[in-house]
Amino acid sequence: MGVAGCVRPPQPGTSCGVRSNALHVTVAVRGSIDPAGESALSAAADGLPLPIRLGALCCFGRRRFVLVRLVVGDVRLLELHARVAAALGPDPDDPEVIGNLSPGRWTPHVTLAHRLSAEQVATALTVLDGSIECASTAVSCRRWDGEAKQAWPV
Repeated sequence: MGVAGCVRPPQPGTSCGVRSNALHVTVAVRGSIDPAGESALSAAADGLPLPIRLGALCCFGRRRFVLVRLVVGDVRLLELHARVAAALGPDPDDPEVIGNLSPGRWTPHVTLAHRLSAEQVATALTVLDGSIECASTAVSCRRWDGEAKQAWPV
């Protein structure tokens, strides 16, 4: 189960629904969320919409790659992340919590493409050459259940 903040793309006329492929920033991942955590999420997500800045392109992976735009974190975004982490508490299925999602170690980003070969990354970087930091907005918070392939607003 994931908790994500939907991001409004800078293009006019686009919107963020609860589609699984909507642009988003993953804020937390848990194997399950108990009813207390579920109700605390709504209060933790208070403060949206929130202006954000999409920063540099970045690539994660080794054999297959994920191309992302980093999200330039500011105090309000980091506070939102900390509130969500506190609302959910430790993951009962994985008490160590996924390292790159824990407060102080989170790498906020928006995924542009995944499962890319090195050649595809090179092409994408060529196409996106000159891509500069841009303003955007985190507009809502949603839950995603990867097993059921369903998303719903928090």
